[in-house]
Parts: sequence; structure tokens; C-alpha cells
Amino acid sequence: MSSRIPFTQSALTNQRGNFLVMASLTLTMVIGFVVLGVEVGRWYVVRAELSKSVDAIALLGAQHLSNPHLSLPVLVQEMGRANFQPGFLGTDGPAVFAEEVQSDGTIQVTGYTSVINMMASVLETPKNKGAYKRQTVGSLGVAQQQPVEIVLILDRSASMSSTFNPLNPASRFSQPPIEDLKIAAINFLEFFTATQETDQMALITFGTNVKVDVSMGSDFVGPMSDVIYELEANGSTNTEDALHQASGPAGFSEYLTTPAEHRAQQYVVLFSDGSPTAFRAPEAYPFMREGQTIDDAVVTTRSSNTTTLFDADTGEPLGIYQYQMGDGETLGMTQCATGSPAVAYLTTKWGVLEDPVYGIHSYEPIANVDPEACAGVIPVMLGSYVQHTARQMAIDRAQALKDRGVRIYIVGLGAIDQAFLSEVASGKDFEFYTSDPTGLTQIFQQIATNIKLRLVR
Repeated sequence: MSSRIPFTQSALTNQRGNFLVMASLTLTMVIGFVVLGVEVGRWYVVRAELSKSVDAIALLGAQHLSNPHLSLPVLVQEMGRANFQPGFLGTDGPAVFAEEVQSDGTIQVTGYTSVINMMASVLETPKNKGAYKRQTVGSLGVAQQQPVEIVLILDRSASMSSTFNPLNPASRFSQPPIEDLKIAAINFLEFFTATQETDQMALITFGTNVKVDVSMGSDFVGPMSDVIYELEANGSTNTEDALHQASGPAGFSEYLTTPAEHRAQQYVVLFSDGSPTAFRAPEAYPFMREGQTIDDAVVTTRSSNTTTLFDADTGEPLGIYQYQMGDGETLGMTQCATGSPAVAYLTTKWGVLEDPVYGIHSYEPIANVDPEACAGVIPVMLGSYVQHTARQMAIDRAQALKDRGVRIYIVGLGAIDQAFLSEVASGKDFEFYTSDPTGLTQIFQQIATNIKLRLVR
């Protein structure tokens, strides 16, 4: 009997063998693709986490780009360690971060790490052993500061020269608050040293009169620091005119036709240690004396409600008191006279009492008074009207700025009218208060940091 296997049985056996070989190869390929898919998936997860880290570092780096109190390389490394933990999803040790600052203020942060390919051994052969043990993953984050316009408004009223603590009369400040304000304000300026070629800032100080000490412009740190260092405290609190000057020719740019994306973000940083006690006569409704208009600021003393007029530019008293009211005409034209026979006397016409917004109708106690009455207005009522009007005018000036996109930060010291300052500010996040003048530096640093944060894109 022959022992030969029939042809058909031999063919089937060969096909079965071929199938086993092909199945083994296919299974190996499938496992390989699964392994590769798992590894690539891990690479993408690690890269996504690394990308979030470098983006966050770039944003923070741009925020502190001109902070004189921080080292940017140190900041980048510390934030890198905090944002990307060593060993994340099998990474081999800590990630490496580096920063580069471009001439246009752009900061680039790169991050690299190695991912251990835990399943690479499945694909290893004697020839490629160890070749796929690690995979380098990298990411790039970019941030840039946008240009900014800031009007720094500082209260230099007389109370800033006193060491008396209004919130604790039994104690005294270690030095006049004006000195702490100088330190804080100059420190604030230093945050913008590196960007003062593109950023712009103006300085306005106010007491009874308002001074635009430095007009809006670049390269401001040195000139503004010099002015602040020489500040002296005197006068009352003319908050409304200070806010009004911020929108004047030496203040913010108008941007009437500039697209929003190309505008500098505009900020007011207003410091005050008291409530408004003065306002400047509206241009359309000025004071008048001897038939001539005079540019005056009216001031009231909160303690006694006495009201006097001061030169709006110099802050010098004019010796004109509230009871010298009337038609403001010359002696030959005035209707105000006294005695028998009647002798004419000079008066001052308060044009503001006829103002459609801030006139006598806006303050009920004097709503029925004749604006040109020679007898004037009862002193205590007029003083209360001035306080009321000074407050409302300041709120309205602030609202006009906010309506055009300006954001207003408030720094209040001591016995301030917090309800008033809250109406001036752009919201709760823009309000800062302290009872201790030595805390001003920290507050101004926080505001500078906040502004930097909002400049980042």
C-alpha cells in the first residue's frame, strides 16, 4: 500500500499553514497598531498638557514683562515646574522651559519633555532595540502686551500732609500720607519701564485746583517720577475737575475712527483720601463778577459749610464769599444796593445755579431761590449744595469716561466716602481701600499687575 498523502489533503494542510502564518502576521500588525495608537494617544495628551502650561507661562510672562521686582527666567522655570508635574503620564523627568522676548514685546515660551514608550518593546528587534524607548514632545506658547494709555490721578489735598489718623484719633501715622503716596506711585510707574516706548501715561494731581503735570505720552517714567517726588499737599478736593481733565487735550486719545482692535486700552487710576469738596464752574455757566466771566472753583468746608471761590488754575483764594451773590454786574449796572440812600455793591453771579443739570432745581433745599437774588442763599444750604454738586459732577465725569471704554481703578485711603468711590469705579474688582498709608505700595503694585494681565492677548 502506498503511503503517499492524497493531493487534496496535502493542499489543505498547506493552506492551513499559510493561514496560520498570515493570521500571526496580521495579529502582530494589529497589536503593533494598537500599541502605536496607545503611545501616540499618550503623546497627544502630554503635548496638550504641555501646551496649556506654556500658554499659561507665556501669559504670565507677558503680564510681568516689565515688572522690576521679578526675574523673567526664574518666573518661567518656577511656573513650568508648577504647571507641568514631572512624571505626568510616563514623562521622563521634569520638562524643560525656555523664554525669548521679541523686540515688539512678544514673549515666546517653549517647553520640551520626553515620553517613555512603555509598549515600545513589543516592536523591538535586535537591530532597533532601545531606539523607541523615548519620544520627545514639545510645544510653543506666545503672548503679547497690547499698548495702554493710563491717566494717573493723585489727590494732593491738605489732609495728605497731616499725620492725624481720622479712623483712629488716638494714633498718628509715622509720616504724612503724601510721602507714602509718592513711594507707591513711583513704584507703580516702574512696572512700565520696559514698555514705556509703546505705552503712554499722563499725570494729573488735584487739590483745590487741578494740574496736568505730565501730558499723555511715552517715555514717562522719569518725568513723572520727578514730579511726584516734589508733590506738596494743600487745598481742597476737586475730584470732578481732575476726572474732567483726563478726557481733555492732554489726556486720553479720542479714537473716533480707529477700529476697536487697534485701540490702546485706557485706564484711570484715581487715588483720594477724602470726599469731594470742590468743583469747577461749568464752561457754559461760569461765575461772573463786574460784568466779566471768571474761571473759578467753588469750595466748601465740610465742617462748617462756609463756601468761597478760588482761582481754578492757581487755587488761590479770591476772598469772595457765598453771601456776595447777585447779578455779577458792574457797580454802574448792578441791581444790588443797600442803605439809604442806596449804595450799589459788587456781587458774584453763580452761573452754575442756572445750569440745566446742576442748577438749583437739582438740589431741593434751594430749588425755589432766585439765582440772581442779591440776598444770596443761606450759607448752610449753599454749602450743602456745593458738596452735593461736587459729588454728582465727579460721578458724571467718571461715567462719561466709562461710556467711552475707559476703566477706572479707585484707591481710597482713610475716612473716604466709599459709596461715592464705588460709583466712580468700574466695578468691585476695580476698588481698593486701606486705612494705613504704608499699604498703598502693595495696592498700586496689584493694580499694575491687573493692568498687565488685561493687556495680554
